[in-house]
Amino acid sequence: MGKRNQEKREAKAEQRARGRAGRAPIRDDPGADDFEECSGEQAYSRKRAHAFRSAVRAAAQAYVLRGPAAAVELVEDLSAWCRAIGVREAHVALEQILLDEVREIWKRGWLPVDVFHLVRRRVGREAASLVVDVIAAERAHHAPGTVHPRWQDQLTEIGATVRRDRAAPLLSQWARRHGHDELTTLTAAVAVIGDLAFTAATARSLPPPGCAQNVTRAATGVDEKVLSRVRGLLAKAESTDYPDEAEALSAKAQELMNRYALDRAAVEAEQDVPLAVAVRRIWLESPYLAEKGHLVTAVAGANRCRSVLTAKPGYLTMIGDELDLDATELLSTSLLVQANRAMLAEGKRTGHAKARSFRQSFLISYGVRIGERLHAVTALDESTSRALVPVFAEREKAIDNTLDDLFPRLRSRDFTVRDASGWAAGHAAADRARLTLKRRASHD
Repeated sequence: MGKRNQEKREAKAEQRARGRAGRAPIRDDPGADDFEECSGEQAYSRKRAHAFRSAVRAAAQAYVLRGPAAAVELVEDLSAWCRAIGVREAHVALEQILLDEVREIWKRGWLPVDVFHLVRRRVGREAASLVVDVIAAERAHHAPGTVHPRWQDQLTEIGATVRRDRAAPLLSQWARRHGHDELTTLTAAVAVIGDLAFTAATARSLPPPGCAQNVTRAATGVDEKVLSRVRGLLAKAESTDYPDEAEALSAKAQELMNRYALDRAAVEAEQDVPLAVAVRRIWLESPYLAEKGHLVTAVAGANRCRSVLTAKPGYLTMIGDELDLDATELLSTSLLVQANRAMLAEGKRTGHAKARSFRQSFLISYGVRIGERLHAVTALDESTSRALVPVFAEREKAIDNTLDDLFPRLRSRDFTVRDASGWAAGHAAADRARLTLKRRASHD
């Protein structure tokens, strides 16, 4: 292809992309309009790079606003670009756009686990695997000491630890590893770019990579020895075949976390440690998002936290003290597993295994009763330390103020129970445990 014909083709593709998709939200190259300051091949190269980015922006916007089908021809245009300028050059440019979008979404308050779930649920698993690689590549630009421990935990959770060969573009390596052709690869990149670019801001809960300074794990949550004991109790609760034992172990875990929280609150009160309210998000899996959210909310309430469900795309925003959020996250994750197992077992036993009304009623009842029992555990411990009442009252006020700031138009939701047998079964499943603290040594 001659240089003049190539320029015409590129200009035509860019014009068609702009005409169909309008102005996209992805940022332009800095200094992209300074072509007159360059001459010859340099000006041509910069103009071509800018045109390619414009075509990417247009395809990404079309994908998000009008759907995948609307972006097919625009992605095909990008494939033609790759052949014209070279796959390597195109993939390097796409990698930079992807990295830019990830950095922008960090600024808007989202965390690695959030981004993984957002992309997986709105775009698909293939795109989610790509964004994990991009997140890992972005993390590699920062010194370990500038990455918050909980941020690093999230990277590990989603598997953003891929060690890439810097001799090849990230996108090329991802395509080769998954066996994707060029069109599939470009479509995934465009989908991720568009999805991230159109994601609105949320409450920031952690400093992004490069901004955390001198943060130790001990200062961010529960002592590792306590966490180890709690995790051990919950692991036993999830593995046992006896519901009463599972719930007793869960209650013991709650009591242990609550006692630790009270002791630490007393120390912080004596040392005049400034009050700090933290924000986290817990992602829920379909089906029965609202009912599962109700269970987590019950656990949060027992741990002096507040929660708000965002049904789409499916997460709870948790507000509270760091320690109490740790307890809520650990215990609710385990209880969701236990509730699901008990629900399936009871449904199979009674012949209601696949009845939606039975499952909904079961989960609602389970959440109500678990909340009552956990409140009893925390209330028992709090009564032993009256000196902390003003501390927790001040903390509750700060949490409520944060909740009002983040969700000024919050609405409550009522649940309707349509299956009496499901309600009774859920209540019984949550009520089997004897919530005493005298357990066999193997339970500790």
